Amino acid sequence: MTLLLALAIAPSAAAQDPDRWLLTGASSIPVNYWQGLASDPAKQNVYFTGVREGLWRTTPQLLQTAGIPNAIPPEVLANEGYNHIGDPTWDRREGGRVLLPMECYDFTLGNTCGTGAFGETASGADAYINGGSPTEGFLGGSVGPFSGIYHGIAGASAVDLLFMAGLLGIGAALLLGIAMKPACIAGATMVMLMWTAALPPENNLFMDDHVIYALVLIGLAAVGAEKTLGLGERWARTGLVQRYGWLA
Repeated sequence: MTLLLALAIAPSAAAQDPDRWLLTGASSIPVNYWQGLASDPAKQNVYFTGVREGLWRTTPQLLQTAGIPNAIPPEVLANEGYNHIGDPTWDRREGGRVLLPMECYDFTLGNTCGTGAFGETASGADAYINGGSPTEGFLGGSVGPFSGIYHGIAGASAVDLLFMAGLLGIGAALLLGIAMKPACIAGATMVMLMWTAALPPENNLFMDDHVIYALVLIGLAAVGAEKTLGLGERWARTGLVQRYGWLA
């Protein structure tokens, strides 16, 4: 009705004040984008929410690069009743994230639960399996003496693949207790590289979680943790390890 009324009065409005409004272009967007939007200027990503709980990412030309129709986790919906995402906000801290206001919304009654909450993007639309980049936000927001290097490789497909493959390999080795020494060395190297991407740290230069994780990994390898709990002893007797001792 509002649109029809605006079209109806447009000629008279233009006649009264012909220099105020000038249409320079228009873009059509899906109804799923109608709730609200936010943008990451550094990486030129645009984020839309709608119709109720969807989260979508596009380029500035509105080419969709990722999306999920149900961004609110089922357990949050069941326990809190939040079923609607409002206007999102881009927060450049912690490597960049989208803040999502949530409420229990009814089109006729409004916010029925009387409370609200904020969620943040950590999976879903930005997940690697949905086309998201696990390195784009963190490396793209890098600060410090090595930021130029990290900005240059942020979001690269090869870097994303190496990062995810590294997490998978290191995590599997630590859980099973196999190839602990190379896994711990690789894990410590990875977390220290992440430490160099955000220098100086917000708190203490050395009492930082990345440094602590690296020391823990080195300690696990040094004490032979795989022999206490894991498949380390069986792994050490395999022909592969007998031939390539560095895999122990």
